[in-house]
Amino acid sequence: MKIDGWRIGKVFGIELRLHWSVFLLAGLIAWSLATRIPAVVPGIPVIYRWLSGVIAGLGLIFSIVWHELAHSRMAIHYGLRPRKITLFLFGGAAEFEKEEFKSPKEEFFISVVGPISSLVFAGICYGLALILEAINFPTGLVYFKLATILSLSWLTVINFVLAVFNLFPVFPMDGGRVLRAVIWKFNHDIVKATKISVKLAKIFGVILVLIGYLIGGIGNLLWIGLIVWFFIIPAAEQEYLATRIKYDPDFREKVREMIKERYQKELEELEKLIKDN
Repeated sequence: MKIDGWRIGKVFGIELRLHWSVFLLAGLIAWSLATRIPAVVPGIPVIYRWLSGVIAGLGLIFSIVWHELAHSRMAIHYGLRPRKITLFLFGGAAEFEKEEFKSPKEEFFISVVGPISSLVFAGICYGLALILEAINFPTGLVYFKLATILSLSWLTVINFVLAVFNLFPVFPMDGGRVLRAVIWKFNHDIVKATKISVKLAKIFGVILVLIGYLIGGIGNLLWIGLIVWFFIIPAAEQEYLATRIKYDPDFREKVREMIKERYQKELEELEKLIKDN
């Protein structure tokens, strides 16, 4: 699926684009946080509840850009050329002119730097929250201080969770690529390494479903199962197919012949239909 959006500028020569669904993401976060804050800070005025929500929403979007730029900067270091980063509902998508890793070391560092950057961002947010906590604000700005600290605390937790989640060893998460890079380092074959990683991804997916069931019962079993079945497994299989096309010349030629044969048959059927009519 092609994800496009509005061009908002360039960073490090990389085009940044914003998909409309990002506004939905920011709105959902702002609403969710604003409606939950009264349970933490009773009596906080509505304006500060929404201020906290908006800061959190914008902060999460910035943290996604931060994460994707970390990948892109490391990719540039290894000679890959990122064309654009598009932000959308489920995160960010970086598009490269030619995404082809030359070594397991290259893929490892390009992949692992994303979760590391999320941990760094979480640390920055935590540090800022501590600094604000230590500053004495005038009485009229106490709620502003609380709203900002709550936003920073939420961003700390969510970026830590995202870093850990991204390291889970399944495609399309960064952890899946890290795992493949490690296997590739030992077997010296990226196609076989991808095949092994895909098999392990399916096993880890089942483990994830079982953990969800043990923690949250049948509800978690259903929704995590849907994620694994419709998102993780297809993404893993698609990664294996894409890797074979990129790195296996014989398979690439077979795919070309299959496509050529398929469209040739369709063309012949169309010509026959035209003649018959």
